[in-house]
Amino acid sequence: FKCNFNYDEKRIDKITPVSTLGLGESDSKIRIGKLDGRVVFIVNDRFYTYNDINNKIEPYKLLNDIDISVNGVNNILEFGNNSYCLIGENSYAIINCNEDEVSVLEQHNFYGRNVSTVDGYEDVVLLNDSISLFCLNNGFMLKDTETDTAENIEPRDIILNHVVTTDSYGKKDTLKIFPEFNSKKIAYDYHNIEFLFSYPFVANKNWRFQHKMEGLSMNWSQTYRESSAKFERLGSGKYNFKLRIVDELGKPVKSVKYSFIILRAWYISNFLIFIYTLILILVVVLIRRYNRNKRIRLQNEEIKRQENLRMKEYNKMLKTTVKNRNEQLSNTAAATIQKNEMLEKVKSELNSFRDSHSKLKYVEVLYRNIMKHLDEKEIAKEDWKLFMLCFENAHENFLKDVKTKFPDLSSNDLKFCICARLNLSTKETASLLSISIRGVEVGRYRLRKKINLDSNISMSDYFINNFE
Repeated sequence: FKCNFNYDEKRIDKITPVSTLGLGESDSKIRIGKLDGRVVFIVNDRFYTYNDINNKIEPYKLLNDIDISVNGVNNILEFGNNSYCLIGENSYAIINCNEDEVSVLEQHNFYGRNVSTVDGYEDVVLLNDSISLFCLNNGFMLKDTETDTAENIEPRDIILNHVVTTDSYGKKDTLKIFPEFNSKKIAYDYHNIEFLFSYPFVANKNWRFQHKMEGLSMNWSQTYRESSAKFERLGSGKYNFKLRIVDELGKPVKSVKYSFIILRAWYISNFLIFIYTLILILVVVLIRRYNRNKRIRLQNEEIKRQENLRMKEYNKMLKTTVKNRNEQLSNTAAATIQKNEMLEKVKSELNSFRDSHSKLKYVEVLYRNIMKHLDEKEIAKEDWKLFMLCFENAHENFLKDVKTKFPDLSSNDLKFCICARLNLSTKETASLLSISIRGVEVGRYRLRKKINLDSNISMSDYFINNFE
């Protein structure tokens, strides 16, 4: 609160909450101090001051612009000679305030020293012009500004305060730094990593940090004064984080190394790599087998196609041959029938001539001689031999199949079977066999009985459909 005192009457005339003056923060988060005669408010590591002219609390630009590595400043103590100590969680800085300019003289932290300040109640007491007393959780620490200045102290080791890893969901994990730095194993999900570090004399000596991450880059980074370095989405593998302090000329002063390993993701673990390898081998084997089967199938299809072409050509040739043989057989049968019919006409004419000249003796002699040459049996025998030669050439297995199925058939029965297979009419059958029509009908009747063929079934259809 801002209080207006009435010293004459020893009372407070007015109390004004700082929230009405522009600060707007809860009381528990506010720390208050005095710097160069000005009231300073500390809220979440930001500095504010009271402007008497505007009667308003405003950001204190001089302090906010300086680069200090003090976590949660809780107190400001005057050290004399325009110097002040800003103390916070396990860290402090000594600054110089000269009119409108503020500079950092030195800053330190207690990380790695096995000591710590009282959390939330950090304090330092100036015993005299050079010696100050720091309050710790487990004791006190004395600091002599005359003998412990940065110019008189040998370069100290870089202090690696924290190593924080973060997963893709923002969950954080802090790695152990001590007792050793080497070979920390980090789960792949936590592949965002941040290093927090400090060095006592960075500010007053104008030294800078510089780092490189071996495994990611072999080059040193640009120099900087920030006390942290962050790397995001690191891949699996081994890394060496190297940090060093360089002076104004870029010469290394001190360095530190932190080694760690980011494990591989679960889906590329050794076991799964083995499974992937087996799957890959299986896929390769299946592909090769598929290609081999496809090649064999194509070869078989080509062979089958060639065979089909050959069969088509063969069937075409066979059909042509059969057609030619059937034509030859038909022509032979037709010629034989025609010849037999012509012989019948000649005989008929001879008989008429003989009857009309029966009184002439030489006519009888001539008739007998001609009839002798026209002996039906001999001519029919020769004609049948020629006919059978053509028939067997066209229907090789017909007689064999008929004899196999009907072994009791006679030679005459087989002749009727042949005529039925050729679908010859009764007249054509009589002419071909040189018998009468009545003889053909009797022969067919007997054949039907022998082969048990129903009278409703055509004999020609039976032999054509059931025998080749």
